[in-house]
Amino acid sequence: MIDRDRAWLAADILLLAAVPTALLAVFALPLPVRRSLAFSYMDPTPVTAYTAHFVHLEVGHLLSNLGGYLLVAPTAYLLARIRGSEMRFRVVLIATLVGLPFALSALNVVLVRPRVGYGASGIVSGLFSLLSLELFGYVRAALRPEISRWWAAVVFFVDAMLIAAVMMPRAEGAWLGAVVGCVVVLTYAVELGRELASVDDLWRPWVTRPGYTELGVGAGILVLAFPVLAFPRVGTGNGTVLNLYAHFLGFSLTFIAAYVLPAIDDVESVSDAPTGESDDGFAAGHDSKPERASAD
Repeated sequence: MIDRDRAWLAADILLLAAVPTALLAVFALPLPVRRSLAFSYMDPTPVTAYTAHFVHLEVGHLLSNLGGYLLVAPTAYLLARIRGSEMRFRVVLIATLVGLPFALSALNVVLVRPRVGYGASGIVSGLFSLLSLELFGYVRAALRPEISRWWAAVVFFVDAMLIAAVMMPRAEGAWLGAVVGCVVVLTYAVELGRELASVDDLWRPWVTRPGYTELGVGAGILVLAFPVLAFPRVGTGNGTVLNLYAHFLGFSLTFIAAYVLPAIDDVESVSDAPTGESDDGFAAGHDSKPERASAD
């Protein structure tokens, strides 16, 4: 059993390392080759529909997406590992890396405009939704009262509300999204308050183990910071347009797909402590072509 666990851990580390490796490998290619791998909305191809999401033309753009991935993906994995939902994490991560690039490219083509799209931030935005769901599952496992896994939708509405609030100065009608999101979140909050009000001891003892609370708080900060990080007030400049559309689609599509995914790991019952523990916490420049570049 120990050897099997170590094998899975090694496989997980390799899986997590695949994205940074791909981003760095693509960036090491000559600039003309990287430009040829970008996705032209006017002349799309199946190959560039995928490769564009691993292409960066400038160091700053690469580092921002690489840094975002290195913050989000390992944090989500740690949350999943503690509560024993690694298999679900693997399925969602692989599905995101394989399917999301094609979905984002296809939906960008729907809004045909003379641009070239590239960058991994659509994928990173998708991983923020994975982090959100893993954080909800982590908190759900830590609470003594039983909370349905379908309550995870509240995390989506919290971020949607914050995204709308951030976009209000630039997008007409964003205020309506913020109001709707606020109403939905308050409705969830009132109902959740009723669920928890009758319980004196909310948290299970394993939460007090060193680093467990800090991990949850750190993940929560990342989730709440997502709207500001993914929808900044300042554009990229240098003739590029920040593709906020892809950011929102990446977050939304991944969240919805992972949210409706049937249970994979045996972690749906919140009466169980994390794997290997009992309840008391002990072991039991861009292209110069006339097309405008869209940096994802």
